[in-house]
Amino acid sequence: MTDKSQSHHLGGYGRSPRKNAPQWSCIAGITREGARIPGAANHIKYPSTPKLLYGCSPLEAGRLAIERANCAFDHGRRRRRLRRDGIALLAGVASYPVLRKLVESDAAEKEAYMRWCAMTLLWLIQQFGEHLLSVVEHADENFLHLHYYVVPKLRPDGRLNLHEIHP
Repeated sequence: MTDKSQSHHLGGYGRSPRKNAPQWSCIAGITREGARIPGAANHIKYPSTPKLLYGCSPLEAGRLAIERANCAFDHGRRRRRLRRDGIALLAGVASYPVLRKLVESDAAEKEAYMRWCAMTLLWLIQQFGEHLLSVVEHADENFLHLHYYVVPKLRPDGRLNLHEIHP
């Protein structure tokens, strides 16, 4: 059974969740879920270690994002530190639209999935360039999917350059 609808989600995260957002909706939460740290992916019955496809681990990307956020300033006229919920990391998920069981059991579907992975990774590298720090594959849910993490550079004026990375 195939769904045929590609799913892709991109979100921005700060050091702390925004008001009324879930506790996991922050840099540490989203990268811990991507790395499948115990207790961080409670929606998965049997979490498995993700496969690193590009760059560093999600945790390392999150560490760098927090480090840059700690040095950053808001975009206002006054020179104020970046808010705790100010965006310092983009995290996305691209899901393959065919059930994992079918991909694993059908050689042609497996080959199609591998092509999709390669093309998606190439697109991510072209889209985000040097700001793309991590891409991992999750194979422990009904649909195979890739998580990716993008961290903006700190400009000389102390601001994070989100315009450079957000499509």
